[in-house]
Amino acid sequence: MANDEGQAPKSGGRIEGGVDAVVVGASFEGLGAAAMLGKAGLKTILLGAGGASLDDARREFEPGYFCLDGEQLVTHLDPELISAIELYRHGLEFANRRLDSVYYFADGSAAHVDGDPYNSREAIAEFAPGDAARYTEFLELSLESARALRPLFSGAAAPPIAAPLAGAAERYLTASVEDVVDAAFEDERLISMLTAEALFRGAPRAGEAFSFASYIRRLAGEAAGLQGAAAFAKDGAHGVRAAARRAAQAARVDFRPATGVTRVLVEWDRVAGVETSDGGQIRAPVVVNALDARRAFVDLIGPELLDIEFQAGIESPAPRFGEARVHFAMNGEPRDERTLANMTRRLVYAPAREEIAHAFAAARRGEVEGPLIMEAIFPSAFDPTLAPEKACVVSALVHPVPFRSAADDAFREQIAAAARLTFERIAPGAGARIIATDVRIACDEANASGAPARAFASPPGVIAAWARSRKLAGAAGIEGYFFCGPEARIGPGLNGAAGRRAAQAAIRYARQKVHG
Repeated sequence: MANDEGQAPKSGGRIEGGVDAVVVGASFEGLGAAAMLGKAGLKTILLGAGGASLDDARREFEPGYFCLDGEQLVTHLDPELISAIELYRHGLEFANRRLDSVYYFADGSAAHVDGDPYNSREAIAEFAPGDAARYTEFLELSLESARALRPLFSGAAAPPIAAPLAGAAERYLTASVEDVVDAAFEDERLISMLTAEALFRGAPRAGEAFSFASYIRRLAGEAAGLQGAAAFAKDGAHGVRAAARRAAQAARVDFRPATGVTRVLVEWDRVAGVETSDGGQIRAPVVVNALDARRAFVDLIGPELLDIEFQAGIESPAPRFGEARVHFAMNGEPRDERTLANMTRRLVYAPAREEIAHAFAAARRGEVEGPLIMEAIFPSAFDPTLAPEKACVVSALVHPVPFRSAADDAFREQIAAAARLTFERIAPGAGARIIATDVRIACDEANASGAPARAFASPPGVIAAWARSRKLAGAAGIEGYFFCGPEARIGPGLNGAAGRRAAQAAIRYARQKVHG
């Protein structure tokens, strides 16, 4: 690796010293990392914005109708980060701490499943009695495996697992969804339910090896202290980020949202700070980067300082699948009693296996054909100010759709039509009350955040993501450089583990540097 001796700022800007750590990027991972660094006593500066303003939690997409962009449900918020930066003390709130799920099936039936996975056995025994005993054994093994594998899902080394659980955990990590659920169950609705949960928001398909690991990761997550649960965060992702920002402010982190980074300074294979967009330098022995991998390494470090093999690992295959967030404005509440009774629950359309295969095949061709896997909530049921009186807002995630880095109106209408068709499976007749539809896809999230669109594509399988995360965590052998960008995360959703792990490694490095 080449060495880069210290240089004066290119524009003759100010050189700032006396800084212990610089964090680049104010994403949730960046905010969490900065808060941990500041709390550990390191003088920390956070550079760059992190997307939409934290004060702009809601967006009006139709006169009188407001939606929350970004993640709304919390399923994997890292409990170690919550504790480390005291997120609850700094304002993390849940409008609903444990959402029950209602699954809707192709035959028109539905199953109400308790928000605590341990209690799901009762619902399964009711709608799939022939599989009840097998499901109980499957659930216990799945939950135990998920707990044992939590470190892996946060990016740590694969933990040792003692027998007899080791065999089940290994199979769940390596097997396909079809291999597991077809061998275990007979009821097609139960198979649809588990398949939808395992494939939702990921790139692997049901027959691909390692695809079932996504279901185990889903069960490994926590929401408000409950394993495998889902919670509705107050103000959605904005509310979670706002709590992390307040935690960082309490830790005396210096925020500079208007200051960008043009280069990471490397001297003798060690980080020496950053060059800023105003032509100055901030000298610091630690840099934590929360941007995407290409910007963090190729653009800011430079290919001449990176091993060729490492550079090859940065470039992941072109994404094929994505997801879409769709908001419906309804000029009244649903009229069917079943939907009215479930408006404060997580609603999931679990397509039959033939429907899922059809949707993936269409997405691979670059088309959108419903029904799709859908996760829907009525945020206006938790916050009535989001819609006019006696009206409501529906927010849904649909998957799979083709990944596109840019989109036209025709593509958005394809998604909207497929989403409306799918929502009719959940709330029959509700489509007639939809007066506006808002569609957000990867390119919209990219425009709002400044990250490339591919950062918002459906992530690869859990094992592939874990391997990539471990490789990038080494930061190409540059001492003092730590990475927590999108490629360091394993699976979708708000998490924070990548930022926490990067901060922990940076704190250890800083202390070793001081104390020898």
